[in-house]
Amino acid sequence: MFLALSTSEGGIAWLHAARELAEWKNLFFLEICGRDGKLEIDGFGGFYGVERLTCYQILPGMGSPETTGWEYSFAGRSWETEIAEFVATSQDGQRPIGDAAEALGSMSVIEGVCQGAWE
Repeated sequence: MFLALSTSEGGIAWLHAARELAEWKNLFFLEICGRDGKLEIDGFGGFYGVERLTCYQILPGMGSPETTGWEYSFAGRSWETEIAEFVATSQDGQRPIGDAAEALGSMSVIEGVCQGAWE
């Protein structure tokens, strides 16, 4: 499935989501493309493999991009980090990252996409 999103400021985002039915192992892969390069994020620890970030920078003369990569083989701390952020924002009254209003907005976009896909 492909989804094109745009902002009122002129920003554009494309989302492609696919579930590979023939894939025999867990897979996590995210690609973020820009005008001058792209980022590839793959792996998610555990069954998804070593976490990797690869940065591709397009060179002025095109050809092969300049590539830099990093691997992160440490234990995941996302739950610990999210809970700490939630507690900190709850205690000082700040708006947490990814609050209910953002979730509702995201769900509204998804609902619109689903309705449009089946009409």
